[in-house]
Amino acid sequence: MKFRIEKTPLVKALTHIAGVIEQRTTIPILGCVKIATDGQAINLAGTDTDMIVSMDLAADVVEPGSIAVPAAALGDFVKRLPDGSQIEIAVDAGRMTLRCGRSRFAMGTMEARDFPVFSPPTDSASFSMLARDLLAMLDSVAFAMSTETTRRYLNGVCLDTTETMLRATATDGHQLARSTIAIPEGAERVPRILVGTKMVNVLRRHLDCDDEAHITIGTEKMAVTVGGTSIISKLVDMSFPDADRVIPSENSHFMDINRDDMRGAVSRVGSVSDAGGRAISLRFGGHSVHLTASGSAAAEVEEDVDLASPATSEFALSVNGRYLANILATVDTEMVRIALESALHPLLITGIDSKRDALFVLMPMRG
Repeated sequence: MKFRIEKTPLVKALTHIAGVIEQRTTIPILGCVKIATDGQAINLAGTDTDMIVSMDLAADVVEPGSIAVPAAALGDFVKRLPDGSQIEIAVDAGRMTLRCGRSRFAMGTMEARDFPVFSPPTDSASFSMLARDLLAMLDSVAFAMSTETTRRYLNGVCLDTTETMLRATATDGHQLARSTIAIPEGAERVPRILVGTKMVNVLRRHLDCDDEAHITIGTEKMAVTVGGTSIISKLVDMSFPDADRVIPSENSHFMDINRDDMRGAVSRVGSVSDAGGRAISLRFGGHSVHLTASGSAAAEVEEDVDLASPATSEFALSVNGRYLANILATVDTEMVRIALESALHPLLITGIDSKRDALFVLMPMRG
């Protein structure tokens, strides 16, 4: 095998694939990137056995072939080469040799046939949507995914459909985020699935483009193709809770507030809140909300933020400041609306005149 390629697309592809490969694997082939020629292109692939990412790159192919090489070593060397440089890679007698200008790098290879085979989804539904639309949905909810490994049924984003909408939902039990779009043609048959955290994060790195994303969803796997990149992942085989039961549908109090003003106040007041609790007290009344928090060394902070319209009544509750900051950072509008039934009920937060159809739920802290 022998080909020539420019550094920039190669190092970009190797960086993306490194995000899939497990760095501490005890199985050598899983630490490798598979490189195979395909006409005047090469295909790079990496896997952790639960997911595979493959990327097509234009190249000047001199001799066809396929190999597997340690991804970390290859990527580390390539990124140190001068920007814009041309790279020649050749394989002979089980050794890969990379030449670039006056630099030469050689390393051992493994057989491409030993690289794991990853089949596409079966019994699947397929549809297409703009990559940026899918990215917007995932970006709106990803912060709410649970990081607790003991709660795998919350480790990811739930995708499901109604008669008219495609929905993405994530929650860690304390905060919830949901983003919806009009259901794309062909998505009506999509089953309710849980896309794992790693797959969500990998998709977010690949969807920032103007291409269409072609999505195939089965009962056990999900595949997304965008541009020259194909991503296939196993789904989390656990049942995501019914989020509709958590989202408050009846609210008596509605407060509109400037997002940046509230976000800044939450950041300042939360800076003294004890690391274990992160509790911020919110007291709504009149034309403002009063924020307070206390911490170690008898530290106390308080601040008032104006409401766009007066509160219908006075009430107070405590929330996790970090969770509230996450939500305010995700809302994409100047003004936000906070709705709730009472101080004992969840807060429903939405952006006013938002381009994204998204909502956020924050549970109050008890005690």
